[in-house]
Amino acid sequence: MRRPFRAYFGAAIAAASLLAALLWGSGAAQPAGSDPSALPQGWIGRAACVECHSEQQALPIHGALLGAPPGTRLECETCHGAGAAHVQDPSGAPMAALRNLPADEANRACVSCHALPFEADGLQHQHARSGLRCAECHDIHGTGTERALLRQAPTATCTACHGSVAAAMRHVSHHPILDGRLDCATCHVRAIEATGARAPRGANSQCVTCHEEHDVLVPYEHVAASEVALEGEGCTVCHDPHGSPHARLLRRPGDALCLQCHTVPLHRTAHNGIYAGIRCQECHVDVHGSFTNRAFLPPRPLGGDCLVCHDQ
Repeated sequence: MRRPFRAYFGAAIAAASLLAALLWGSGAAQPAGSDPSALPQGWIGRAACVECHSEQQALPIHGALLGAPPGTRLECETCHGAGAAHVQDPSGAPMAALRNLPADEANRACVSCHALPFEADGLQHQHARSGLRCAECHDIHGTGTERALLRQAPTATCTACHGSVAAAMRHVSHHPILDGRLDCATCHVRAIEATGARAPRGANSQCVTCHEEHDVLVPYEHVAASEVALEGEGCTVCHDPHGSPHARLLRRPGDALCLQCHTVPLHRTAHNGIYAGIRCQECHVDVHGSFTNRAFLPPRPLGGDCLVCHDQ
C-alpha cells in the first residue's frame, strides 16, 4: 500500500525550516550571526542566552538553524523577543515565555515562520481554531527523535485527544494504523493544512491515493460515493475510515447500509417480489459505480439474470 507524504515528509519539514529562517519570521531584518552590531536594536544574540540557558545549546532543527552560518540563522529572540533588558534585570524584565501567553498569541511565534493558510481575519488552522497551542503537540526545544519535533509518536500524539478514533482503530475491521503500517498523518496532513476541513482535492482524494481501483470516472456513478453529493462525505458515507465492527469498514452491516437511502417497498423485483430474501449486493454488484448499468447490475447476456438462480 502506498504511503502518501511519508517518503518526503521529513525532507519537507527541513526545507520549511530553512525557508522559515530565510524569510526571517514576519519580515523583520535578518541578523547575520550574533555580532551585536548586526542584531536588531535591543537584541543580545544567542551566545548571551546560553550563558544561563545552557540546556538549550543543542537543539534539533531549530538548534541547527541557530548555529547555521550567517544568512540562514535564527536567534532565540526570534521567538522570545528582545533580551537586552532581561540581561540587565532578569526578574524585573522577564522574557516572553510562550507557555504564559494566550494560545493564539503564542502560536503566532510559530506561524511567523511556519506559514499556514490565512484568512482575512487570522489563522485558518483546525487545531489553532480550537484553541490548541502548537507546543501541545510539538516540543519546540525538544531533543527527541520524532519527526516534526512531536512530543511522542505521530499516532500517539493524535489519539491522546481523539479517544473515539483510537477506539475505532481497535475494531475487527480497521486501517493498519496501530499496526504501524500507516499513521494519522498519512491521510490527515493535507486536510489539517488545507484552508478547510477537507483536503484541496476533496474527501475522496485521500482514499483513492491507496485505493486506486476506485479512482476512475464511470458513466453510471453511485451518488453515495460522490464527494460533491450528500454534503461532500463521499466514501465515508458508507465506510468508517478509522474502523468498524463490520467487514470492509462498513458503517452498517448487510442491507442495512443500503436501506439508509433505498426503501424496499418501492423496490421492484421479478416474480412478484420473491427475491425479497436476496441481499442487495447479490444483484447490485458494482456499488461504487458501473460502466454498463445504471442499476449497478453486472453485465450479463440475455436471460443471464434468470440463470443467477435458475442454473438448471
